[in-house]
Amino acid sequence: MFKKIVSQSLQYMGVPKTGTKTNKSGGAAAKTVNLPTVPQLTGQVKKDAQNALLKQGIAYETVGKGSKIVRQYPEAGVKMKPGQRIYLLTEDSANMTIPDFTGVSLRDTLQVLTLMKVGVQVSGEGYVVSQKAQMVNGKRVVSVTLQPAKETVTGVKQEETQDSTTGVAANETGNATKTEADTKTKADTTANTETNAGTPKGGISAVADEKSAAAIKGEDN
Repeated sequence: MFKKIVSQSLQYMGVPKTGTKTNKSGGAAAKTVNLPTVPQLTGQVKKDAQNALLKQGIAYETVGKGSKIVRQYPEAGVKMKPGQRIYLLTEDSANMTIPDFTGVSLRDTLQVLTLMKVGVQVSGEGYVVSQKAQMVNGKRVVSVTLQPAKETVTGVKQEETQDSTTGVAANETGNATKTEADTKTKADTTANTETNAGTPKGGISAVADEKSAAAIKGEDN
């Protein structure tokens, strides 16, 4: 019973059911996603339609203050997509409250607003991150701003990711150049040390002084 309740709750939140098929050899095959089919809800009493969707674990949103479903999206008979919800319109009026489309795809947003007889202005692509309703020439228009799914989840824009990657590459190149320079400096230091080790203290002047002393001693003899 608990498993059934959890399963319905997850599906209500837009998490589809999954199942694992077993192949002929006994091993686990690829998982399949069991997506529900949209039921026929138009014409039903609002409460009955809502209860039916709850039993199937399908997410929905009711728009309007009417007691019956006059329109629905998606239409009956189509397969739902992962994370998708059903919109139930209970009025045939252009004065219905605009639902919150945050996280909804552009396609679903356009379809619902079209059913509501509301104009749309779109900026960006992907999924809705903000919206604003306003009157334009006596007609309600909703301006929606969209972002790709990755930006919506991570909050990182694609340009920032590219700049970050370029910065890392430049940093690695700089470190490599610095390492080569340090290696060359160490090699020069080692060569100088070996050369100095073969030369007596005092350098060339000390050697000349020794030869002069030997020549004077020879003359005395």
